[in-house]
Amino acid sequence: MRIITFILCSIFLLSAAFASSGNNLFYHNTPQGVIRGDQAKIEVMLTGANSQIYDFHLFFRELGDVDFKSMPMAKEGMVAYASLNTGQFTSGLVQYYIGYEGALGETGTMPEEMPQLNPYQMSIAPAASMEQDLPI
Repeated sequence: MRIITFILCSIFLLSAAFASSGNNLFYHNTPQGVIRGDQAKIEVMLTGANSQIYDFHLFFRELGDVDFKSMPMAKEGMVAYASLNTGQFTSGLVQYYIGYEGALGETGTMPEEMPQLNPYQMSIAPAASMEQDLPI
């Protein structure tokens, strides 16, 4: 009985500590199957938070570029998103990360650790030429 009580108390204390830690939980998947010229929608879902996150920015660059460009992300409910026009990229790989700021001044990035050196990567397939489909 003591063991069960100890386990239940431990679970309660850990869940209370996690709930009061102020951590935000995000869900993000890198877009798959993007064809050059299409819009790539980059989304982040806020799955739980103790403070309101109000400002998301997408930082992106083409493989080989030194600097990241920035664009604000729109927010609808618990989802923040931005659309990238993939027609502007000549290489087949785009690197990006997401920055955010909360109502209490807290900031963060996705990925959390060194996002400029360890960004997400999105592959862009070349578009098929319209001329290839025409009969000769």
